[in-house]
Amino acid sequence: MLAELRLTVAPFLASRARRRVWRAVAVPNLMTTQTPDILTPAEAAQYLRLSRRTVRQMAARGTIPAKRIGKSWRFLRWALTEWMEGESNDKRQDAGAVEHHAINR
Repeated sequence: MLAELRLTVAPFLASRARRRVWRAVAVPNLMTTQTPDILTPAEAAQYLRLSRRTVRQMAARGTIPAKRIGKSWRFLRWALTEWMEGESNDKRQDAGAVEHHAINR
């Protein structure tokens, strides 16, 4: 795919500005490439679409599954995925309970 980008963009690489734009487009996105099984806070933040600060705070509080190794945090991708799926299921169940309570009044 990168070769296709080079072939497509090559005639337009005359100016530095265009080269910078091409480089910015050609950098692989973490969401489109295969992510590693163990994520850094920056990778976990991008995976969850949160800020790094929020991810670190949530890890420190124990809100999200994480492991502290020395001074660094590490996250298992599958654990974050399961946590997200569990969070959405919990919210659906809570909404169903509220709806059930309102109907049975």
